[in-house]
Amino acid sequence: MAEQDFEGIRSEVDRESQEEEEASILKLSMKTLKNHYGLNPGKYRRPVRSIGYQLGMELARVLSNESLKDIDSIVKELSSYWVKYGLGEMFWADRAEMKLAIQFCSDCIGRAYGAGYTICPFKEGLLEAILESKLGKKYRVTEVECCGTQESNCVFRIEQTNEVVDKSSNLCG
Repeated sequence: MAEQDFEGIRSEVDRESQEEEEASILKLSMKTLKNHYGLNPGKYRRPVRSIGYQLGMELARVLSNESLKDIDSIVKELSSYWVKYGLGEMFWADRAEMKLAIQFCSDCIGRAYGAGYTICPFKEGLLEAILESKLGKKYRVTEVECCGTQESNCVFRIEQTNEVVDKSSNLCG
């Protein structure tokens, strides 16, 4: 086997290891934040969202770069990632209205029903960061349905803003 073949294999193994590590970090972060703040992050909603944004920037670095040129390819890649690492299922709830759903989320499932409010600011920030990083445009992701409001899925509305992506800052608003 040629040296270049080994390099290709090493590269793929490294990418898989990075993806797996990021998935472990995501799960641990979501669990830790829920344990620390409970179901209602309240006044900590913005910091929790910012933590999600920071981890979204990290995850965007390990997702395959070549194929992610539009929002549909990003959602497809994230859907595969979400299932592969046991984070739940991700799919378009309504593509025309730019509503993305997460079902069977490892973070919410079985404990959020009936909280009375949305409980996923972490995922709002995570999704914003990935979209901004991959597409170079600023997005606002807002959870509009949630297991916390007795919905069967968490649904996020995605809106492109007119703001310019500031590559020097990774903090979200």
